[in-house]
Amino acid sequence: MNKLATILLCVNFITVLFPQPGYIHPDEFFQSTEIVAGDVLDVIHYRAWEFNATFPVRSIVFPYILTSPPLYLLQMLNSTGWSGLQISTVKVVMSTRLPLAFLSVLGYLATGKLAETFQADKHLSTVLFCSSYVTWTYYTRTFSNSIESVLLAIVFLLTLQKCNAKLITQGSSKVTRKSLDSDKDKSSKVRKKEPEEDKREPQEKHKKEFSSKHEDKMTEKQSKTNGGQSLTDIFLGIVVAAGIFNRPTFVLFSFIPTVFWLSKRICPLQQGWYKKLVFACFRFTYGASITSAVFILADTIYYKPLFVQDLNLFLHLLFSGEMSASLIGNRLSDMLSTLVITPINFLSYNTDPSNLAQHGLHPRILHIFVNLPLLLGPVYISFVFVTAASVYQLLFGLRNAERKFEQTSLSWLVLMAVIPVLALSIFPHQEPRFIIPTLPVFMVMGAKFISVVAPAKLSFLTLWVLFNILLTLIYGYMHQAALIPAMSIYQQKLSAMSSKPLPGSQHTIFYKTYPPPRHLLLLPSLSSQHVHIHDLAGGPVASVKNAIEESKLQCKRTRGSCQIFLFMPATVTPRVEDQLSESSKVQRTSICPHLSMEAPPRLKAWWRKKIGFEEFVMEFCLNILKIT
Repeated sequence: MNKLATILLCVNFITVLFPQPGYIHPDEFFQSTEIVAGDVLDVIHYRAWEFNATFPVRSIVFPYILTSPPLYLLQMLNSTGWSGLQISTVKVVMSTRLPLAFLSVLGYLATGKLAETFQADKHLSTVLFCSSYVTWTYYTRTFSNSIESVLLAIVFLLTLQKCNAKLITQGSSKVTRKSLDSDKDKSSKVRKKEPEEDKREPQEKHKKEFSSKHEDKMTEKQSKTNGGQSLTDIFLGIVVAAGIFNRPTFVLFSFIPTVFWLSKRICPLQQGWYKKLVFACFRFTYGASITSAVFILADTIYYKPLFVQDLNLFLHLLFSGEMSASLIGNRLSDMLSTLVITPINFLSYNTDPSNLAQHGLHPRILHIFVNLPLLLGPVYISFVFVTAASVYQLLFGLRNAERKFEQTSLSWLVLMAVIPVLALSIFPHQEPRFIIPTLPVFMVMGAKFISVVAPAKLSFLTLWVLFNILLTLIYGYMHQAALIPAMSIYQQKLSAMSSKPLPGSQHTIFYKTYPPPRHLLLLPSLSSQHVHIHDLAGGPVASVKNAIEESKLQCKRTRGSCQIFLFMPATVTPRVEDQLSESSKVQRTSICPHLSMEAPPRLKAWWRKKIGFEEFVMEFCLNILKIT
């Protein structure tokens, strides 16, 4: 691990220990921690449609594996009663991001492996990976896409290996001929020196003994290698199957690396390669099948708890001999029909255009011409350059064997990047995070490009650094960045009020913000009758007025105190305040910075000097209004 990459990774961990307040997308909470925290901590939470027990499209396995251990640990520490160990919003956010931050190191290792395999500058490739804002933001968040990135990194580590150019380009037949020719030459030389054979008998005897020992060592080494390859085949099947249950799109990312892995099996064209290939595929299928069965069983038990009782009853009747063959068949059929196979549900949902329309339809060129430049910045130029170079080499072929290896190598690298991006472009709903697993491949492309344009290396890297600093600030520290700190403050307030004999009622309204992760308020499920959360999303201003009036009516019917809080960007605050009745008393608190792209600051108005600089800066804030 090079020093600069190590420093960058350490700084990345620090930004997790002191969590980035930026809120990239609702799915970073609502597809993982919101669900698991609701189950583990028994707090108020919102169960997204993906986890609906009637038609679940998300497996619960990875959210539980990654986020339940830190949540259980926080719960245990909280039970000690020590003031410094009390559970809080910040601790929940930090602890659930840590596992993915540690696992992002696998992305670093995969980038290095890619660089070694495809003859790129390993040091530069890993530095590019570790300095990318995608690594600092997306890879440390609890997205299913981040988990997908980790699993793809493992696939790269399992499938990539250094290959000898001669073996790839010439095949074993030529190698065999060369070895036979060399044997003939040696034998002819020996025949010419027959008179000297008696003198050299001791030497030849020594050579034979040495050769025998060497062959034994090679045989032992080969058996160990075969054993290691067998485990690799099984483990690869496990990882690919797990990735598909995490996100079925994983098959698009793992397809080319898996084909590359298979090609290495037949790359030397040695005797018996077909048998080796069949056994490798069998071991891969074995690992994938076992993993799939585990995921299906775990998801079924989670979403259909009665399945366990039905299974126990079935086994009891089966072994007691109280069931006929037809009844066994019927019961078994009923049980199989209740199995939850989330990848099938996922594909069924996402292949329906009407379902995708609910989440927003995008042009099919969005990934290639918008999302990739947004993720890669200057490295996007390298992607275009390396892809064009690969196409040129394929069209105008290279005759030299060594150059042919370079051509083949470059083609594999390009395919690992292009195939998943093009395949995902078929679907009309496209977001940048969908293609973040390919980051290591693009970083290796960047290193290859920089090595070609050496005179412009400094300018390129300067542009790269500036781009990633800017995007890290935006996504890590500005985008919807006041919402989580505001909820942390509100959680402390609610915690203090819960100790009172009559805690009263709380009405919390969120307007023009991302959906608030309710689990971060850490309110016990029994508190739902006292705390009412109204998420108005991006509705009209009139909806805010209606929500406030409705909350006031409920407050009149509530014993004890009743408070109304309104969370919204500063950019819409004046319009909302105009809707409030004159009798309403308002206390305002501002938390900055907060960049809402749904209600962005008025840059054009400030540029034209219609508003002052101070007013413009204050629009990068989230306002909390206490209304009485």
